[in-house]
Amino acid sequence: MHHAQLLIGSYAWACSVLPENVRAESEDVRHYRGVRMGIDEVRSIIYEAYLMPVHVDKRSFVIAYGQLTLDAQNALLKLLEEPPVTAQFYIIIDREELLIPTVRSRLTLVAREDVQVADAACLEFFALPVVKRLTFIAERMKNKDDVWARAIMRAIEEKAYAEKNMSVLKTLDELRPFYDTQGASRKMILEHLALLFE
Repeated sequence: MHHAQLLIGSYAWACSVLPENVRAESEDVRHYRGVRMGIDEVRSIIYEAYLMPVHVDKRSFVIAYGQLTLDAQNALLKLLEEPPVTAQFYIIIDREELLIPTVRSRLTLVAREDVQVADAACLEFFALPVVKRLTFIAERMKNKDDVWARAIMRAIEEKAYAEKNMSVLKTLDELRPFYDTQGASRKMILEHLALLFE
């Protein structure tokens, strides 16, 4: 097993797919989570990572933050490059692009929440007539279901690749940067994409 694993999705979802022995905190399992990971949080993780485990061969660290500062990521990178042999890391983030490339390269992707959601949601979505798709989008976005929205964008991309639909792929490339822009209407972006498939 790789010493540093990546799960892309929510903390609640990740806890359901993590190995059972690391889902809850114990003497050998630590969960670090919050809105923003800074250098102080990483220093705490580094300190604890070098402590010897009590009951098992490796201590496990579940790290879940909505944002990670550049300083924090650079400090985390050093830990991931030369980890203690008695430490195992599980990094949970909402979106892969939150990580700088050097940190991402040190992690093994083990699961994505949007892929699991996409398997069920996309079959349902593409089976609907266009008008009902728009209603479906309105309902989901009213509940701010961002995991579902990202799953649908991913499914649209995969469908466009499979069908070699260059027009849809071009539109996706143009719209994707706006999806994460503050103030952008994600609902309108999804509606526009939904209309591209008859």
